[in-house]
Amino acid sequence: MNQNNETIQNPRSTVVELLSKAVIEIFSEYELNFSSNSDTQEILGTGNCLIALIGLSTESIRMSLTLLVPQPLLKISFPMDVDEINDKILQDWIGELSNHLGGRLKHNLLPYGCNLILGLPTVIQGSGLQIDQPKNSVSSTHQFSTEKNELIEVGLSTLQQENFMLHTPVEKEESELEEDDQILFF
Repeated sequence: MNQNNETIQNPRSTVVELLSKAVIEIFSEYELNFSSNSDTQEILGTGNCLIALIGLSTESIRMSLTLLVPQPLLKISFPMDVDEINDKILQDWIGELSNHLGGRLKHNLLPYGCNLILGLPTVIQGSGLQIDQPKNSVSSTHQFSTEKNELIEVGLSTLQQENFMLHTPVEKEESELEEDDQILFF
């Protein structure tokens, strides 16, 4: 099993870092090159958007991710050649993207000693949508943009107990892996 080093003092910032990395990696697989956008812009009121919500949890932390993507950007990222991309296909697609995002975050947090359980995505479609977070949670919004200023938004809400910790990972050489260790590729 993975041995842990020191306790990370601000585990949420590590989660945010790993989430940003996951967003960029996932969308690059669909030929959308996003980077973190420090100039936050309003994208909810700019047309029809879809939002997917997915939860991740352990006994000591509960997280929810919201992925907001405008419909035209979802159509561009859709990986299959179909005659008509309708609302149902786009709803399934954003649900799948949020599932990939949650799975990637879960995988990225394993070396830090955090084994999350991933929920099922919920998809919402509409204009001018607003999501309220639980009162005791810490929430943040992270935007990503392409060179053409195409925007997506990822929300992260965490509700953690005092005993929630992440540890700096200790890298194992592939030859040191135990028989029961699994290597997951996303």
